[in-house]
Amino acid sequence: KTTIGGGEQDKPSDGEQDKPTPSEPDKEPEKQKTVFNVPVNGSVTNEYSASSVFYNQSLNKYQTHEAMDFKSETDNNVYASANGVVKEIDYNMLDGYYVVLEHEDGIVTKYCSLAAEAPVKVGDTVKGGDVIGTMSDSMGTECLDGNHLHFEVYKNGELINPIEVLVLNEK
Repeated sequence: KTTIGGGEQDKPSDGEQDKPTPSEPDKEPEKQKTVFNVPVNGSVTNEYSASSVFYNQSLNKYQTHEAMDFKSETDNNVYASANGVVKEIDYNMLDGYYVVLEHEDGIVTKYCSLAAEAPVKVGDTVKGGDVIGTMSDSMGTECLDGNHLHFEVYKNGELINPIEVLVLNEK
């Protein structure tokens, strides 16, 4: 018997010498990338467009649209697109009622045109798929679009096309 690390172990029976096991360098555990799912059970009504304009009927003018808008005929709930922390809940005339979530990797999501009553509060930790609000027409700049979600995504403080992070399937 051979003593290894204070315990006893049988030697290999085929007569081979004990071979040193190459040690692996310490590896950082692989960090899983955050998955962002569509925040509603519905369809896209206005896509992100930073370089081309569309007609905004509420403002009666052409403009860019640096967000994605969603509508649903059956489910007005708005779901957290990924795990995160509620950083802000507020109202202004342009965005309507909104909730801001902070996620890993410098990603922030903003959910605009919500109903006044939010089922979350600042500081709450939410999981992807948790209800964080209800679609409404509270967003002044898109009030004629009816109940919908105006969804913005920021990476390191810059607005980006939500399609860069979204997995386009139901929650």
